Amino acid sequence: MSKLPDKVSLLFLMCLTLVLGIWSPHQSFTATPKYWWDESFAVETARTILEQGRIDITVAPHTPSNKAIILSSNGFPLSVPLAGVYLLFGFGITQTRIYMLCWILATVAVLYWFLKNFFDKKSAFLGTLLVTTFASFYANGRTATGDIPGFFFLLLGLFLCIKKENFVLGGIVLGLAAITKTSLYHMIFPAITIVYIVAYGKKFILPTLKTAIGSITVALVWGLLLLPHPYAFSDLAAGFEFYDNPINKPSLLDKLPVSLVQVFSSSTILYFLAFLCLILFAHKKYAFSREQKMLITFALAYIFFQFFVFLRSPGWHRYLLASELLILMLLYPSLRFIGMLRTLHRLVPAGIIALLAFAQTTHYLLFSNIFSNPSPTKIADAINKILEKETKSTVGFINDPITASQIDGRRKYQIVHVGGNTYAGKHPLEYKPAQLPTYMIQGDKEHKEVLDRYYRSVFLLEGLPIYKRIDL
Repeated sequence: MSKLPDKVSLLFLMCLTLVLGIWSPHQSFTATPKYWWDESFAVETARTILEQGRIDITVAPHTPSNKAIILSSNGFPLSVPLAGVYLLFGFGITQTRIYMLCWILATVAVLYWFLKNFFDKKSAFLGTLLVTTFASFYANGRTATGDIPGFFFLLLGLFLCIKKENFVLGGIVLGLAAITKTSLYHMIFPAITIVYIVAYGKKFILPTLKTAIGSITVALVWGLLLLPHPYAFSDLAAGFEFYDNPINKPSLLDKLPVSLVQVFSSSTILYFLAFLCLILFAHKKYAFSREQKMLITFALAYIFFQFFVFLRSPGWHRYLLASELLILMLLYPSLRFIGMLRTLHRLVPAGIIALLAFAQTTHYLLFSNIFSNPSPTKIADAINKILEKETKSTVGFINDPITASQIDGRRKYQIVHVGGNTYAGKHPLEYKPAQLPTYMIQGDKEHKEVLDRYYRSVFLLEGLPIYKRIDL
């Protein structure tokens, strides 16, 4: 591997990534993973950028939610280019997934280059191989969320901060990582601060301040783009209220100590915990150069901090994705050092990585529990056909952003339960009679009187009752 030209090694990894990235057990590129809740917000945001020029979601014709500050868990580095894709190639789940596959391929290329610069060509090939055969790399990466784009920016930011010591520019790029997927990457800032303290001692303040200046600049731009009115900082109150109570489900911390037994009985957690112990052992034995130690110190600190974010969730393993990718990419250099300590043949660590890559590929293709939906656009396609025939008709949705995101924003009304006690939009059945949507997808008990008075059931669509407004 170390004798192969970079182009050949990278071409092999890119081809492998392309094959695994396209694969689906349903023989449909858009079926796996299924089009889901978080992804629909990124798609809706991209559509709203095109239709209204706002980074927000549409809740009524020509009406943004004005709550983008709490809806943008996936930031503008994801949604703005996606809007450009829709402008050039039209809207569709296929276009969305191709766009995300491009992010995956770009991340693979950057990861190879990153590991080659910090270690060597062999470490770059084997570390990237482990990442590209990991099921969650595709389960999370193929959906329009910021998980993989954020990791792309994280690698570039670490290179700038550690290798080049360009702290301001590195801070900007780390800021892009954090806003691309805030829940997954906001802990990179305490982690990089730990790196500076360990590496620079009493001189850590200057690189920390420079990195903070870069990151805060990005955060300010992001905040101003999301606020409904320029400089309306009072609107941040809604964001603070939401983040104080983002979900209604009990967290793992709420269920201690039972939840810890559940966490550490997870095969995925144990798999990565074993590898983390190997990396820790090599780190303790001074196996690495100064820059490599800084990188591993960052990884260990970030994994530690992010694990508490995971515990604060109901147990969402996607919060651990970046931690898992860091462990996989750093495993081979650690194994190689341990092999030298134990006087093992130099091919043994590489052989272990090859076996792990084969096992991960087999797991991904045959045993991974990735949710699929063979017909992600079926309901939306039927609604769009109705709207094409009835050019003045509109449709209302109650907490169904997955379908609503596939409908023209100028033809829909929706209310979305964002989390906790926070809602975006006005309930479609609470408008004045003349403004009620032409069609309603489902109804609810709280507005049954309005539904019975102004609507009649016309048909079932995939088991969902469709109501049409009675002519007033």
